[in-house]
Amino acid sequence: MIGDAWLPSSRVRLRMLVGMLLGVGAPLGWLSIRIVSGESFWEELRDHTGLYLYMLATSMTVFGLFGAHLGRQESRFEQQSVTDGLTGLKNFHYFFARLDEAYAQYQRTNSPFALAVVDLDGFKNINDIHGHPFGDRALVVAPAQLRL
Repeated sequence: MIGDAWLPSSRVRLRMLVGMLLGVGAPLGWLSIRIVSGESFWEELRDHTGLYLYMLATSMTVFGLFGAHLGRQESRFEQQSVTDGLTGLKNFHYFFARLDEAYAQYQRTNSPFALAVVDLDGFKNINDIHGHPFGDRALVVAPAQLRL
C-alpha cells in the first residue's frame, strides 16, 4: 500500500465517487430550503448561479477527498486484518479463508489439491531460554531467509 499510495485502489475510487455524489446534497439542500421559503426555482438559480456552483464544487471536493481517505483507511485495515504485524506474513484468518477457497475450487473442478503444514517444534524452548525478544527476532529472520 505504501509504495502504490499514489495509485488509488478500486475501494478508494468507489468511496471518492460516493463522497462526491453525497456532496451534491449541499447545494440541493440549500436550493430546496429557498424554494420552500417561496423563491422560484429558476429565479433562484439564475440570481445565485455562482453561489450554487461554488457550493457544488467545494462540497463535492471535500466529500470526495474524505471518501478517498476512508477508502485508504479501509484498505489499510483490511491488509492489517490478514497480516501478522511482527513477520509481515499472512495470518491464521487468511490461511483458513484461502484454504476454504482452494477446497471449494477442488470440489468444483476436481483439480489437484495439496496442503503442507509446518510446525516449529520446540519453539517454546527458544522463548523460555533466550526470552521473547530473541524468539520474535527468530520469527522475523527465518521467513526472510526462506524467501530466496
